[in-house]
Amino acid sequence: MDKFYRNFINLEDFYKIEINYKFTDILILSDKKLDEPKILKEIKKIYEKIEYYSIKRPLFLSSLFPISPDNSYFKEIFIYSNKTKIGPLAGIAGFFAKKISEFIIKEYSPKNLIIENGGDIFLKKEEESKILIYAGNSPLSMKIGIKLPKGEYGIATSSKTVGHSISFGNADAITVITKDPLISDFYATYFGNMIKTDEDYKKVFKISKKLKEIKGLVIIFKNKIGIYGVEIFKY
Repeated sequence: MDKFYRNFINLEDFYKIEINYKFTDILILSDKKLDEPKILKEIKKIYEKIEYYSIKRPLFLSSLFPISPDNSYFKEIFIYSNKTKIGPLAGIAGFFAKKISEFIIKEYSPKNLIIENGGDIFLKKEEESKILIYAGNSPLSMKIGIKLPKGEYGIATSSKTVGHSISFGNADAITVITKDPLISDFYATYFGNMIKTDEDYKKVFKISKKLKEIKGLVIIFKNKIGIYGVEIFKY
């Protein structure tokens, strides 16, 4: 998928790194200068763990449903795979963003950090952020965005019409905001699968209100939009 949306990012006051490794294409923006080879080495370590584990448990990257959990490096993936009743693969992109953010924060202590991996985002900023939502052919695509106060967030978007990820729903975009990109990744797929018609947002919002992890949701279905817990803006 073309990463054209990266052209909309305000790069002022940020150091920028883009790393491509196998199926991973990560954009990193930080207010601290980072060592790219060191970060690539960490990405390779994470990849090796995923590949080794998937050899031992082939269903880890292929099952559409939860598999039996264990206390491995991927414990959090199993927790949210079971909570959302979808396969572990649904959280891999968010898992990468989370792990790389933890590494960079530990090594460099940036005050502002943005990591984008396949549309899944880790965001840590000391001022308000504005994020546009890409929703494929919807007339609202790249015209609606979310405003987030300073803080740390995980943001993920699921879509029937955009990207390589599987969605059994019909939403052009469903964006989930939590404090963790891994959690957002799972819930974006989970909620995305529920949206079959433009009325299904009611069911999604009802469920999300019971989940303490969910900070906000935006659902775009053709020319309609549903909003929960966040402030939006028009672009």
